[in-house]
Amino acid sequence: MARKIKTIILSLEVAYEEFSGIRATRVDLMSRPTQLEETRSMASFLGDQAIVRRENDISVLTSMLKLTDKPTSTDKPVDDSEVISIVGMGGVGKTTLARLLYNSQAVASYFDNRIWVHVSEKFEVNRILNDILQSLGKTHVETTSKESSVSRLREIIHWRRCFLVLDDVWTDSEEKLYELKSCLLYAMSGGGSKILITTRSHRVAAMMRTSHVCPYVLQPLPEDLSWELFEKIAFRHGSAGKYPELVDSGRRIVKKCGGLPLAITKIAIAMYFQKDQSEWSRIEESEIWNFRSAGHPNGNGSWYKNGVLSVLLLSYYNLPSPWLKKCFACCSIFPKDTLIEKEKLKQIWMALGLISSPNEKNLTLEDIGSSYINILLQSSLLQDTREDDNYNITHCGMHNIVHDLSLNVSHNFSSVFDGLESNSTADMSINDDAEAVHLSFNNSATWTICKIPDRRLNNLRTFCVVGGCVDLEDVFTNFTGLRVLIVEDQAVKNLPKTVDRLKHLRYLDISRTRIRFLPRSFTKLYNLQTLRVFDLVMLPEGFGKLINLRHFYIQQYRRSPPQNLLLPRIGHLPNLQTLPFFSVSQEKGCQIEELEYLDNLGGKLTIYGLENVNSYESALKANLSRKFRVQSLELYWEGPNENSNDKDVLEGLKPHSNLRSLKFVGFQGSRFPQWMVGQNLLSLHNLVQLQLEHLDELEELPPTKRFPNLEKLRLHWLPKLESVPEDTSNLTCLRRLEISCCHSLTCLPNLNSLTTLQALEMIGCPNLTHLWEDSTWQDGILSLENLCISNCPNLEAIPAIQKLQSLRKLQIESCESLNLSLKNVGKFLPLEFLDIYSDPATWPQDIYELTSLTTLHLGGFSENIDYFPWPDTFSGSVDGIKKHYCASLRSLQLYGWPMIKSLPEQMQYLSKLTNLTIIRFDGLEALPEWLGKLQSLQTLELFACKNLKYLPSTAMECLADLHTLRINRCPLLKERCTRGTGEEWPKIAHIPNIYL
Repeated sequence: MARKIKTIILSLEVAYEEFSGIRATRVDLMSRPTQLEETRSMASFLGDQAIVRRENDISVLTSMLKLTDKPTSTDKPVDDSEVISIVGMGGVGKTTLARLLYNSQAVASYFDNRIWVHVSEKFEVNRILNDILQSLGKTHVETTSKESSVSRLREIIHWRRCFLVLDDVWTDSEEKLYELKSCLLYAMSGGGSKILITTRSHRVAAMMRTSHVCPYVLQPLPEDLSWELFEKIAFRHGSAGKYPELVDSGRRIVKKCGGLPLAITKIAIAMYFQKDQSEWSRIEESEIWNFRSAGHPNGNGSWYKNGVLSVLLLSYYNLPSPWLKKCFACCSIFPKDTLIEKEKLKQIWMALGLISSPNEKNLTLEDIGSSYINILLQSSLLQDTREDDNYNITHCGMHNIVHDLSLNVSHNFSSVFDGLESNSTADMSINDDAEAVHLSFNNSATWTICKIPDRRLNNLRTFCVVGGCVDLEDVFTNFTGLRVLIVEDQAVKNLPKTVDRLKHLRYLDISRTRIRFLPRSFTKLYNLQTLRVFDLVMLPEGFGKLINLRHFYIQQYRRSPPQNLLLPRIGHLPNLQTLPFFSVSQEKGCQIEELEYLDNLGGKLTIYGLENVNSYESALKANLSRKFRVQSLELYWEGPNENSNDKDVLEGLKPHSNLRSLKFVGFQGSRFPQWMVGQNLLSLHNLVQLQLEHLDELEELPPTKRFPNLEKLRLHWLPKLESVPEDTSNLTCLRRLEISCCHSLTCLPNLNSLTTLQALEMIGCPNLTHLWEDSTWQDGILSLENLCISNCPNLEAIPAIQKLQSLRKLQIESCESLNLSLKNVGKFLPLEFLDIYSDPATWPQDIYELTSLTTLHLGGFSENIDYFPWPDTFSGSVDGIKKHYCASLRSLQLYGWPMIKSLPEQMQYLSKLTNLTIIRFDGLEALPEWLGKLQSLQTLELFACKNLKYLPSTAMECLADLHTLRINRCPLLKERCTRGTGEEWPKIAHIPNIYL
C-alpha cells in the first residue's frame, strides 16, 4: 500500500509540474498581429439572430447626430465637427449598436464618407490616423509621422461630411486622448463631420466630448428584448413551442443575465445544445450566479468582472476536462485582436504539457489538441475565422471579452509582463507564488532580467521577444527551464552554440530571424517537438538525433523547388508529422526510401526531384499508401532522366485513400498508373482537388467515376490532351474547372450534369472551337458565377450564354472568331466584373441595367473606326430627369487603337469611379478637361499612349482624392512630366505617388 501511495504522490507531482507551465497574459507571439474585422461580433454562425431591434437607441443617437436634409453644393460648409460617445460596460452591445447606426440609411445617405476604426487597448495616435487613411483607400501614402498623417487626412476629407466610428476606446491617458481629438477636429473641420466613439469609460467620453451633448449611456436590454434574443438562439427556427417545459426555466436564466447581450448569447448557445429539463435546471441553480455583485456598470469595473465574466464562466466550467480548461487559460498568452494559428496553438499546448495522453492507440496528442479546439469553437470560446482549400480551420480568433475571461481564470499560475516602450528597461516583479512565468518583450530596444529572482529563473516556461535587441547567450544561460522560445528579430543572425543548455525546450520558432545555419550542438535538444525556421541553408550533422521532433517547418523566400536544401537522413525521425518538403537526390541519405518509416506524416507533403527515382521498386519504398494522415500530396519531376520510367515510378507512389488534394508537375508518362485508372473505385474517392501541370506526353485523363467528391480540377500545359472525358455525371461536386495551355483540346463535353459548377476558365487553347453543343443544353450549369475565356482564337460560340444569370464575373479576351451575342447582358443582375475585348457589334447596349457592376474592362474593337464605341444608354432621361447609369462602377480599363483621338465623353458621369486605366490610345494627344469631374478618382494609369503629351490644365488639381499616377511607355508625356523641370510637372506635383 505504501508503495502505491508513493506512486500516486509521484504521479501527482509530475502532473503538477506539467500544469505549472500554462498561465500567462499578453505574450505577443506575432510581430504583426492580424486585426480581426469582426472581432467584437458574436459567433459567426448566428448571423442576424444575435441582433435584436433597438429602434429607441437608434432614434436617440440619430437625433444626437443632428442629421438634416442632405446638403447641396450651394450650402455653406459647417465649421465644426462633433464627438458623440456610446458608453457602457463590456458586452452590453455598444459595437453592435454603433454598427446598426453606421449601416442605417439615414447615416449612409447623409455623409460623404463613412469610416470604421477598431481602436482597442493599443492606443497609438498615428496608428489610428493611418487606419483612417487605409479605410479611405489611401494605402500608398507615406505617413510615417503624426504630422504627415494629419496633413494627408485633411487634404482628403477637409470640407467633406464624414462619419467616423472609433470603436472600443480604452486608454485613460488624457494626453493621448486630447492629442487624437485635436488631430481629428483639425483634419475633419469644415464639413460638419461627426465622430462616434464606443467606450467602457465615462472618463474617456468626458475627455473626448466637444459640446454640451452628454454621452449616451447604453443600458442593458429590457426583459422582453432579452428573452427575444435568447429565444432566437436557444430555440432556433421558432421551436420554443416544442419545449414548453424549458420556457419558464429559460426565462429565469435570462433574468440572471442582467440584460447583457453577450452573456445572453453565450448562455443561449450553450442551452441550444441542451434540451433536457434537468440540465436546464442545473444551469439555473448553478452556484456560478453567486459570483455576481451588487455593483453598478458605472462603478470601478468589479461589476463587469463579477457580472459578465461570471456568466461567461458557465461556458468555461462546462468544458469537459481540466486539461481543456488549462488549454483555454493558455490562450491568454496570445494578444487580443489576433488570429491564432491552429497548429501553433496545439504545439504550444503540447510543449507546456497541457494535452492529456490519448486513450486510443490511433490517436495522437495533435488529435487530442484538435478535439480541444473544436470543443472551444463549439462553445464559442474560440471563433473560426479562416479555412484552407480543404475547408480545414487554420486560424482561430478569440473575442476580447472572452480573452478577459481567459486572463481571469489564469491568474493563479503566472506573472504578467507586457511589451515595453522603446529604449526602456523592464520593471519586473515576479510573484513569489507563481509556479511558472510566461514572459514577452514586444518591440523593445533593451531588456534585462536583473529583477527576476534567481529562484524563479528555472521556472520560466515561455519566452517571446519581438523586435529590439535580444542576447540569446543571456537567454540560454539563465532560462534553462524554457519549454517555448519564440524569437522575432531580424537583427539575430546566429544561433549560439550554448543553445544545448535548453534541455527541456520543446518549441522553437526562429522563422522571423536571419538565422540560416544551426550549430552542431543544436542536435542535443532531444526533447524538441516543434522547429520553425526560415530559408535554412543546410541542416547540422546529426539532425536525426532529434528523435522527439514532430513538426518541422521551413519557410522559403521563393516558391520554386528548394534545390539548395537537402534533408539527409530525415528518416531517422520516426515521430515526424510535419515535413514541408523532401527533395530526392542521389546524395547519401537523400533517397526516397528516407520516407519509408515516416508513417506519421500528415497535412501537406511535397516531393521534389522525382526524376532521381529510377524504378517502381524504389518509389514503393516511400510507403505513401501507409501515410493515412497526409491530406495533400504534390509530386514534382524537374527534368528528364534516361534511367527513369515516370509511369512506373508514379505507380509506386500510390497514396492512401484518405488523400484530399493531389498535384502532379512535370510527369512525363503518357498514361496514368493503375491506381488512378483501374477498377478500384475507392482509391481516390475522397479527392477534392486534382491539379495536373506540365504533363507533356499525357493524351487522356482518368475516368471521372474515380472522383465522386472532386471540387476543383486544374489542367495546365497538357499539349497532347485532345478531349475531356465525356461522362461528367460523376462529378456531382465539381465547383471549379480550370483548363489552360491545352493546345490540342478541341471541345468540352456536355456540362449539363455539372449543376454545382461555379467557375469555368479556358485560357490559351488555340484549337478549341466550342465549349458545348447548343443542342445538348438542358439548363445545366446555371450555378456558374465566373466564366473566363481568353486566348482561344478559334472559339466560335458560347451557346445559351444568356441563361447564365448567376454570373458575377464574365471575362472574354482575344477570341477573334467568337460570334458573341450579349444583347441581354442586362439580365446578369449579379454581374460585378465584366471584361470584353471583342468586336463592337457584340457591344451590350443594356449594360446600364447592371446595377452591381463595379469593374469594367473594354477594348478589342475594329481599328477602322476613329471613336470609342460607348452605349448611349449610359446616360439618358427618365420623366424629364437626366440620369447617368453604371453608378456602381469603381474601376474602368479601356484598350484603344491608333485611330482614336479622344476618350468617350460619357465617362465624365461615372461619379464613383476610383480607378481609371487607359491603354494604347495612340491617337490621343491630350487628356480632356472634363476628367476633373471624376471627383472620386484615386488611381490614374496611362500605358502605351505613344502620342500623349498633355494633361488637362486644371482638372488634375480638382482630383482631390487622386493619390497614384502611373505613366508607362508614354515617351512624350513622360519627358514632359520630369520631376521639377517638366512642363507638365506643376499639374501633378501634388500627387503623393507618381511612377514614370
